[in-house]
Amino acid sequence: MANNIGYCTTNKLSSTHIAKVSVPSGGLVAGNIVLLNDLDNTITNNFEVYSATKPLTANLEQTHFAIIQNGGFETMSDGRRPEGQPDFTQYSYAEGEVATAVFVDPHLTFEIGCTTVTGGTTGSYVSDIGKYIIPADNTYVGAVSASNADIGNSLKIVAVKYLPLGGNFGLDYAQTYVCVAQ
Repeated sequence: MANNIGYCTTNKLSSTHIAKVSVPSGGLVAGNIVLLNDLDNTITNNFEVYSATKPLTANLEQTHFAIIQNGGFETMSDGRRPEGQPDFTQYSYAEGEVATAVFVDPHLTFEIGCTTVTGGTTGSYVSDIGKYIIPADNTYVGAVSASNADIGNSLKIVAVKYLPLGGNFGLDYAQTYVCVAQ
């Protein structure tokens, strides 16, 4: 089961690092990577909500990547209301909603769910320390990579930790990558 986790853990984050994102068809989950270059032109008099674009190999040198954040969820991936669901990592943003994202700006720290990205060393995520999370081609999912060459922004994995999820008795945990934006 994937634990969709995406948090910027930098203290006193400036509002210039935060973006509002119009959720595209198919939805988004916390920890997804979006390319934010243009405002959503489907919203009348819009001055702040970006359109989410999938990163492509051709535009990976762009510097406007952002990570979708946990919080503000209204429904889970199966459409139910989250009331009574102790695991917030199962929530998703539906098409047309506005999600919060944080730009991957140098020196910001992030916590990303190990199962939110692809290419990680399943069962031994500690061996991914020193690697990078980069946008995967034509998807909103990040990928663990040994290199960040030719990438405008990336997240360097500096640690792995356990994030408490709560659960019925407060005993559920998920592993997360602690990352620094490059």
